[in-house]
Amino acid sequence: MMSTGERAEMELHYILSRKLFQFGLAIDTLNLKELENVFDTHIVGEYNGVVGHTSRDQFISSVELNLGDGSNCGEKQHNIMNVQLLAYNEESATTRSNFYAIHQGKNDYTGKLWRTWGEYLDTWTLKDGEWRISFRKYTTYFNDGPDEINTPAA
Repeated sequence: MMSTGERAEMELHYILSRKLFQFGLAIDTLNLKELENVFDTHIVGEYNGVVGHTSRDQFISSVELNLGDGSNCGEKQHNIMNVQLLAYNEESATTRSNFYAIHQGKNDYTGKLWRTWGEYLDTWTLKDGEWRISFRKYTTYFNDGPDEINTPAA
């Protein structure tokens, strides 16, 4: 029989996993308003040891600029998998997950693909009854294809 603690851990793992999947879908569809349900207002994102953004608005602006309609990026798919709940208490949690993404080029990059995979290490904060990521450490293990696919079109 499952204990109350095990049940609570399972439920939290489910909630956080769904939020991570929501993140991937929001990026793929450019429904960036959905990111308000995933990221805290003051999210800090560290990319391979360098701070890339210090707010949700900065992150959303970067996605719009580099992956949106005015970019060299066409269709895209972001997969988040192997979600592990590493630690948690009543107001914070830490997860580790793997990602794999593929972006199809457009404009001068039509017919080309950019691929990446790596790991997210996320710190979650419970605020107003909602779990949101307050810190994300991105570790990229592999990139392949022209980086220019992820930039504004000339």
